[in-house]
Amino acid sequence: MMSSLSWEMVRLLALVVVFVPVLAVNLRSGNLPNWCAAAVLVAGLALGLTRDGPAEAPWLFWIIGTVVWIGIFTFVGGVPGGVVKVAIAFLPWFHDAGDYLLFITIAMGLAAAGAFLLRRERIPIAPGMMIAGLGMFAFAAIG
Repeated sequence: MMSSLSWEMVRLLALVVVFVPVLAVNLRSGNLPNWCAAAVLVAGLALGLTRDGPAEAPWLFWIIGTVVWIGIFTFVGGVPGGVVKVAIAFLPWFHDAGDYLLFITIAMGLAAAGAFLLRRERIPIAPGMMIAGLGMFAFAAIG
């Protein structure tokens, strides 16, 4: 008989189920509509609230991360609103600021590398987020 799925495996499966439609929309249109961020946020909140109990949820980390992203969007500029919304929506998927920063760094690095190689100013971010998420979540699930 198979044992129950670990939280990390559930998170990996949730990423595939929730983010594949987001990936398809982003590759087709180049945009990240509001429903994409909403889907990622709802799934992340469900995951975040089910891990070790809601009392241990890192609310302060989620709030500070949201404020930082809004500040980057407002004051730095150059970051599209859809990217900011999806990056904020991914906050509940993580309980550690280091893992979240690694995820965002890998995703943005892949997007930057893709833009450089394809010689484009604008490139879809969802593939980088999907690759970063799959790699990190799979590593956590098996490790």
